[in-house]
Amino acid sequence: MSRYDVLFLGSSPNALAAAARLGRAGLRVLVLEARETAGGPVATEAFAPGFRADTGVMSASLDPEIARELGVSIDVIRRDSVTALGPEPSTLRALPELPEAVSQAIELLRALYRSEPPEMPAPPGADLAALHDLGARLAGFGARPMHEVLRLLFMSARDFFEEQVGSGAARAVLCGAAVRALSEGPFAQGTLFGFLHHAAMDDGLFRCTAKGGLGALVGALAEVARVAGAEIRVGVPGPLQVDVEEGTARGVRLGDGDRITAEIVVSDHDARTTFTKLVQPRELDPETNRALRAVRYRGSVARVHLALRGSPELTGVDPDALRGTLVLAPDVASIESAWDQAKRGAVPSRPYVEISVPTISDPTLAPDGQHVLDAWVQYVPYGLGDRQAVLKSVLDLLAPLAPGLQGLLLHHHVSLPEDLERRFGLPEGQLYGGEIRLEQAFFLRPIPGYSHYESPIANLYLGGSAAHPGGYSGRSGWNLAGRLLARRAS
Repeated sequence: MSRYDVLFLGSSPNALAAAARLGRAGLRVLVLEARETAGGPVATEAFAPGFRADTGVMSASLDPEIARELGVSIDVIRRDSVTALGPEPSTLRALPELPEAVSQAIELLRALYRSEPPEMPAPPGADLAALHDLGARLAGFGARPMHEVLRLLFMSARDFFEEQVGSGAARAVLCGAAVRALSEGPFAQGTLFGFLHHAAMDDGLFRCTAKGGLGALVGALAEVARVAGAEIRVGVPGPLQVDVEEGTARGVRLGDGDRITAEIVVSDHDARTTFTKLVQPRELDPETNRALRAVRYRGSVARVHLALRGSPELTGVDPDALRGTLVLAPDVASIESAWDQAKRGAVPSRPYVEISVPTISDPTLAPDGQHVLDAWVQYVPYGLGDRQAVLKSVLDLLAPLAPGLQGLLLHHHVSLPEDLERRFGLPEGQLYGGEIRLEQAFFLRPIPGYSHYESPIANLYLGGSAAHPGGYSGRSGWNLAGRLLARRAS
């Protein structure tokens, strides 16, 4: 039996960033991962002999402050263009001119994400001070700009971009970024928040990855954590079970019966997995169980990867556009139509699709002269998809634009939401530990009453994408680590 100060269950960038910070502070830290590699859904894996791709999330960006503090150095690849494919392809290399309130809202979110949200409805003294600082920041914009910033958080992406952007193709790609990984169409109120959120995480319209794939980001963080003294174990025998005694987490039991004790246990998993698999629901009161059941996951993203014998050629598209993101959505209405079909339980005839050819910028992902095509296919209903149908929809949409694509195809791999659930332990295949929506953000993430990373179980914390602010920038874990260090100092 081993004892640690902090034990992490899961190994996403959030867990690794936190482990590095705590290790540097002299704590004895252990990270446990059931999969054979660290990273969770931030993964670069082989999908065909000699071909690798990011198989979970399509992009992620390490928070600049965290990268600087930890000295993490990787070759970042930013897809610095987005091309709407269609009869007249249109490429964005920068955001269109938008009102100043957009940049103010993004900066506001960044400030919020660097701190813990207040505990509501009765915030303690420190939280009241944070609320005062937030109010002062908003007031600093001036009365009218402040109202405009707040209005943006609740708007539909369609309404806002229809107001501000003249090009229909540009509106489509902007709305696509707003509904990333949501089971919601851009007509819905509050979807503009998704656009602002991803921009604040530095992984907005122009997606980020790394040379060698996102796995290189995970590898760099894991190395920094190890140098800081953290221990990382992969391929840990499951199922894992948090030891709970009299309402307090005491450690974890492994599938082989080994018991590891720790002062603090941190789940890098989502709330449902944490409180139905790692901890038994009987340990929670009925009200908490009801709140957990209300968390919206609704994964609807399928991932398609193609191994190609050569570079695809797209009619009327500058070859340099293949270094960026390609979007198959002629207009905003087509995205909403795809969601309309999905919410009725059907795979859309024309899903929303984003495509990249990562090997144009990073040839290490495929054999010499060969390429990977990576597709993000949205609005494939959880449990109702068909791999062949999803593959056919992508190939059919590309056929008029890339008539030679079929002749280049060597291998394909399709992951439905339920495949992502099984591979990465993501309920309903939701890639971000629960939809990132305004009603599941800030002090409402993961559930009301536990916005400070605590859980209903004493000494058990949530520090992954399920916790504020969500995503894989490392910020959720970094904030948690700061809280744990402050707790030890007090």
